[in-house]
Amino acid sequence: MTLVEALNTLPGITYRGRGGTSVITHTANNAYGGTFRETSDATTILTRQRWNNVNPQLYELQEGDIMWVYIHTTRAPENEH
Repeated sequence: MTLVEALNTLPGITYRGRGGTSVITHTANNAYGGTFRETSDATTILTRQRWNNVNPQLYELQEGDIMWVYIHTTRAPENEH
């Protein structure tokens, strides 16, 4: 199972990749929900397996993996997790 496939099983999360650009939709009942596109609103989406950046469309999850998905955007205050 790839990281994208796993993310898409989570309630309220949808991940799409378009031409090398990541798009994540987070359905939330607060100001931080929405659709985040890497190329708009100064948004950056990083996916990591511990310290290493990974391509979420290609990375095959392994037992014991610790995965991080960071969304840095001007729409959320700094250090908001």
